Amino acid sequence: MYHFLKINYIVKSLKECELKLNEKYTKLVGKAMFTCVVFKVRKIAVEKLGVSRQELLTRKNNPMVTFKHGSVSFNIHAVRMLECEHINILIHHEKKTMIARPCANDDRNALQWRRLDKQGKVAPKTLSGKFFTSMLYYGMNWVFEDTVKIPGEFFECNNEKILVFKLNE
Repeated sequence: MYHFLKINYIVKSLKECELKLNEKYTKLVGKAMFTCVVFKVRKIAVEKLGVSRQELLTRKNNPMVTFKHGSVSFNIHAVRMLECEHINILIHHEKKTMIARPCANDDRNALQWRRLDKQGKVAPKTLSGKFFTSMLYYGMNWVFEDTVKIPGEFFECNNEKILVFKLNE
């Protein structure tokens, strides 16, 4: 038998809390009062449950790249992690990986990926390129009408910072 909490509040472990079945519990969290009821569930068909994809849930300070047909954009966390004005985008077709790395302004393949907003704060800039996104969508077998959002990983080695995005996830 499995035990679950119902209504607005999730407790990490029922054994730690020593909760009793079918009793109502309330807990003050900040200024809000949360209520929960513990109940029994006889059987769960685990094979029918789906796993939530990580890109659908936002995680604090996680770099993300968003592909739409015709544009590529990075979130503010990615821009802040690399701390640069221009980047190079490198694609490894066999491993289906994309890397964003800082580069100089005068680099032949430099892309300006950030701008200053009206308040003078750094903001991400949308990169447009229908040919680039068409080739990427075709190579990854993505549907052209879909928007694809992919989480990235930050790496720093020998004073070089890069963002790695696994395109096959």
